[in-house]
Amino acid sequence: MKITRYKRVQRYLSFYRNNFHFHPPYQILLDGTFCQAALKNKVNIAEQMPKYIGDQVKLLTTVCVVNETEKLSK
Repeated sequence: MKITRYKRVQRYLSFYRNNFHFHPPYQILLDGTFCQAALKNKVNIAEQMPKYIGDQVKLLTTVCVVNETEKLSK
């Protein structure tokens, strides 16, 4: 299952690279619930995302995501 998921991600990335001129470092917008789930499952997002994408990534978040995460932690 992981191999097919990896192939699918590479196919989507190549589509965006060719058609929309995306280039590394890829900017990934993180959601509060995604971060919460990664923390709960002890997954280091900064370490795992470059392996999954296969290139450099830049992790981004917004102020509203930080506020949402603060509300979830209570």
